[in-house]
Amino acid sequence: MLVMTHDTAGSTGVDYELIRDKIFRISPRFMSSMERREAGPNAGSDRLHIYWGAKESLFKKHGTGSLTFSEDLYVEPFRNCEEGETRGIIRVGGEHTVNKIAYKKYGTHMLVYIIND
Repeated sequence: MLVMTHDTAGSTGVDYELIRDKIFRISPRFMSSMERREAGPNAGSDRLHIYWGAKESLFKKHGTGSLTFSEDLYVEPFRNCEEGETRGIIRVGGEHTVNKIAYKKYGTHMLVYIIND
């Protein structure tokens, strides 16, 4: 599947990932301790892929400079793992940029993208 975005309102980001169990092993590297607590000890692979996709989308939207996924990018808690919205925050140089994020599961894949209002 090819995923493209075009947004005249500004930069955006999108991520489309195959849902795999590898996410359990790598999630401590990209999620903050707060996010891991909010996700819960029994967070499933769908939930972790939403966090990953949201952070990938935020990283792509930011576009320049180096960001640490677990420190500079924060994803607010969300309930539904099939389809929904949440917010993500990019923290750089003492400034915070809040972004609306949408996600939807398509079979064995998770689509996550930034919504520019």
